[in-house]
Amino acid sequence: MTHHRSAKKVLLPVLLFSLTVLLISACSKSAKEQTAPGAETKAAETKTEAMAATEPSPAAPVADKYSDWVEYGSEPHLFTILTPKSFEVSRDKTQTAAGEIELITYLAELGSVAYGVVCNDFPPDFMSKTDPSTLLKNGSNGFVNQFSGKVSGEQVLSLEGHPGLEITLTGVTQGIDIFAKGRFYLVGDRLYQVTVIAEKGKEDLEAINKFLGSFKLKT
Repeated sequence: MTHHRSAKKVLLPVLLFSLTVLLISACSKSAKEQTAPGAETKAAETKTEAMAATEPSPAAPVADKYSDWVEYGSEPHLFTILTPKSFEVSRDKTQTAAGEIELITYLAELGSVAYGVVCNDFPPDFMSKTDPSTLLKNGSNGFVNQFSGKVSGEQVLSLEGHPGLEITLTGVTQGIDIFAKGRFYLVGDRLYQVTVIAEKGKEDLEAINKFLGSFKLKT
């Protein structure tokens, strides 16, 4: 008898556990069977809504930080470019190996940054005796020398089949350390100098490249 009682004491908790599991299963089945018509659909919709609520919302569209830039077009010099503000146009003359040359400067100053395009036309007889790569190099050297600059990057470019050169430099102007980047294109007898000059350490490379890369020729 002792042995029988001992076995009963051991089995009782196991039996109670098993019955509890069966009761839980039965109650779950009974509740499901007695659910009012349409309640299952509503429950499924509620579950779907709950799952949707936990899913991450789609990322908001990224605002175009250059949406307020304007496209500037020059009819006399046949180019367009995106600029943070409209250009002021000035004219000047300088002596070169080709004689006196008129420089037309399109300039937009924004804080400590200057965005510009400089155009000049060379006499046809001078161009017929000048190597384009030499002229581009001389133009970029003039850009570097005016800032006592140190070239940190140089790259050969082309624009719609026309030769070009890109220069990146650091230098000094009016006692201020500057960062500058310029692209030079020779189109026929015309030299375009597309440049950005900024206070060193405050340059926005993305904006600089946006400006330089937006330069296009008008046909």
